[in-house]
Amino acid sequence: MKKQVKVFILCLLTVTLLTGCSIEMTPKQKVTEQVSGTEYSGLKDSGLIVKTKNWYSTGSGKESSVTFSEPKSGDEIYNGFESVITVKSVSEDKIVLSIDGCLVEPNEDGSINMNKKPLEIATLNKGQSIELKSQTMDAGVKLTINYN
Repeated sequence: MKKQVKVFILCLLTVTLLTGCSIEMTPKQKVTEQVSGTEYSGLKDSGLIVKTKNWYSTGSGKESSVTFSEPKSGDEIYNGFESVITVKSVSEDKIVLSIDGCLVEPNEDGSINMNKKPLEIATLNKGQSIELKSQTMDAGVKLTINYN
C-alpha cells in the first residue's frame, strides 16, 4: 500500500511539473515589475497600471504590478479570485472597464461590505485610480488600477 501511495504522489508531482500548474492566480499579461512593501515606484507614467496584492487568512501574499502601455478594447487586465476585468472602451481622456466577479470598492475604513452588489462597470478619467477588493473572507485580492 505504501508503494502505491508513493507512486501516486510521484505521478501527481510529475504531471504538476509538466503542465506548469500553479495555485497562484496572476494576470495573463507579463508581470513587468515585482513590488515589495507599500510603495510602488519605477512604474511607467502613462497607460493603465494594475497593482495586485493577494492576501490569505495566514497573512499577505505576493504583490505585483502590470503596465498596459496601450490598452485597447477587449484586453483582459485581471483574471483571478473568480473575477475578470476587461477593457470595454478606451479614449484619450477615459477608460471603461467591465468587471465580472466579486469585486467591490471598499468602505472608507478599508473594510468590505459582504452584502454589497459587486461592481460591474468602472469608468476612470485620465489621472484617476480605483481600488477594488474581493468579497471574500479567508483569502482575497486588493487591486489598485490607475489610468495615466
